[in-house]
Amino acid sequence: MTSTQITEPTLDFRSDGSVFQSGPLLGGHTVLIRYDRSRLAGGLELAGVETRTWMFSGFCSMNGGEPRPFAVGAYASEPTSEQRLGLPKGGTLALWFECCDLYGDHRVDSNAGQNFCFPVSAPPPDARGAPALQVG
Repeated sequence: MTSTQITEPTLDFRSDGSVFQSGPLLGGHTVLIRYDRSRLAGGLELAGVETRTWMFSGFCSMNGGEPRPFAVGAYASEPTSEQRLGLPKGGTLALWFECCDLYGDHRVDSNAGQNFCFPVSAPPPDARGAPALQVG
């Protein structure tokens, strides 16, 4: 790997409640969010028929800006979902997650209301970052 190649970091939100960051976040690049949906479902089973009753969403904000929603595997049978976010600039990336079911049960995974916050290094001066936080 040359010095110009950047390995995409991963933010891994694990079922045991921990969060693992594989490397530093850099503006002008992407980060892969890997989220285990059992964090929000608690002891309720996600497999089988019950999977269709849950709607999972993630939210991201850069430097306190407008929150942007992103899919966290709505109605999917896999327990872990992935989403790639484009980081336009340096600062702080805030993430939080929500789910609700057909019966009105609503749960939030937000680091006890503080959101999960990660520092993002400024892109190099010659880098052309995205104009806004991008999901996709």
